[in-house]
Amino acid sequence: MASASEIPEAILAVLPEDAPLDHASYKKVKVSKNTARPPHAAFKVRQPDGTSVPFQTTLSSLGSNGSDYALERIARACYVLLEAGSSKEDVNQFRADCYDKVKAVSGQGTAAAIAQPAPLVKLERKPEAKKSEAKPDTEKSEKLTVKSEEKSAVKSEEKLEVKSDSIPDGQAAAVGAEAKASALIDAPDAPEGHEAWQKLKLKGPGNYQFHYKKSKGERIPFQVTTKAANESNEEAQRIARLCYLKFEQGDPKEVVLQYRDELYRKACDGAPPHASGYKRGQDTATAPAGSRKRARRVAVDAVDVADKLVAEGRGDGALLIDGRKSDRKNSSINGVYALLPDQFGGSPAYEKFLAGDAPRFLFFSEQKQRWKISTELEDDKGGCAFCKTQGGGKSPPVTMAGSTWKVYDGKGEGYVSDPAVRCLRLSDQAQGPAAVNGSSRKLADEASLSETDSDSESSSSGGSKSSSSEGAPEDRDGGAMPAVTQVLPRPRSQGLVCAKMLVRSGLRCACHFSNVQGCPERLKALQELS
Repeated sequence: MASASEIPEAILAVLPEDAPLDHASYKKVKVSKNTARPPHAAFKVRQPDGTSVPFQTTLSSLGSNGSDYALERIARACYVLLEAGSSKEDVNQFRADCYDKVKAVSGQGTAAAIAQPAPLVKLERKPEAKKSEAKPDTEKSEKLTVKSEEKSAVKSEEKLEVKSDSIPDGQAAAVGAEAKASALIDAPDAPEGHEAWQKLKLKGPGNYQFHYKKSKGERIPFQVTTKAANESNEEAQRIARLCYLKFEQGDPKEVVLQYRDELYRKACDGAPPHASGYKRGQDTATAPAGSRKRARRVAVDAVDVADKLVAEGRGDGALLIDGRKSDRKNSSINGVYALLPDQFGGSPAYEKFLAGDAPRFLFFSEQKQRWKISTELEDDKGGCAFCKTQGGGKSPPVTMAGSTWKVYDGKGEGYVSDPAVRCLRLSDQAQGPAAVNGSSRKLADEASLSETDSDSESSSSGGSKSSSSEGAPEDRDGGAMPAVTQVLPRPRSQGLVCAKMLVRSGLRCACHFSNVQGCPERLKALQELS
């Protein structure tokens, strides 16, 4: 483990004051390094009422400036605060401030390069005589003797926390980075003493949450993450408090979520949060190629499921739910839903066809007066998504103007509106299976429209090579069928795009996207000829 003499003074200057040599924290706080977890220092502090408060510091939170010595020193300072009666929330804030200051040190200079140290923990020191008796080669002695001249000249009981208005010009990178981050968000913070400061809780590393209680007793969960706030704990807490103020103004959660995303972008100096990969709210056209390919694959899978549903004679009354992004929670609501033979509560009920290990049921909830998708056909359990429509459950929840599905996004978010989710009919009961196949073909065509230009060019080149086989192929029994080929031109809808090259090559029909030999239109024509 690194000793204090091996730590740059620029980092030593921002570390909190260490605990006395004989303090219990030296025995309780040790860095643990095993294969199961990253390096950390975990301990428990016993309270006067007999309970124990667990706490820990992690090496990764200190960034590139981290060391075992800095990790243990911050942990010991937290131990002293908890032992003195400070609340865990206050100590969490103290620890986060220490993390930020250590990470902000960019140089390896002297202690004078940092004008504002971390908040000091006021502790009584042993007399100088006892210090001199300690062995100079011991680690504990080094922790006390390695001090800057400025800190050694001030008695421990006279040390005061440096105020922001007393920081001189030319301050260090730690203070400058925090000032720059705070300047990115121009909205004023919540006033001191406002309940937004007390309601905000740290739930896991870099995850700040609160519950806003409305006048009717409803509790709205909300969270802000450090990762999205440019890796700044200070900015994440400030964003959370500003969102709390928006709730107080009466704004709905959807508006506050948009406001939070706007603050995220400001905290990142204009760059979108989570810039790498596809994230919530990103346009499909700008999503990575992998996301677009997954979306096309899901759409084509839905076409195959619809064909199987029709083959089993269950196509009448079936519904299609799609639009939920595959990388978001509860994307399993997407799929084809077959009408169940029995109603549920006097309303039609549906079961996801070929759901596998993730069963999904669509039914009307009499308690909430809304359509709900759940893992079980029971009204007393929470669901994956819901949608309020008119009609009292007598007609299926086909997407209409003004109706929006709300999907469960996790404990921190709750149910969030997703305008992309929609419910469509696969067919009208009076139109029969042909309409189902038409809807399936339309779904496949919509999937192909989302391909990139490079994909389209590849399809065009492949189509030119197989243009000679666009007509009906030879009968696979070996006999040529020129007459049938002449009277059976390939049906082609004007303005639609083929979903796969199998249609262009003549292996599948364009009207049903099934094997050409089993195409209902072709079989019907053969029967008429015979």
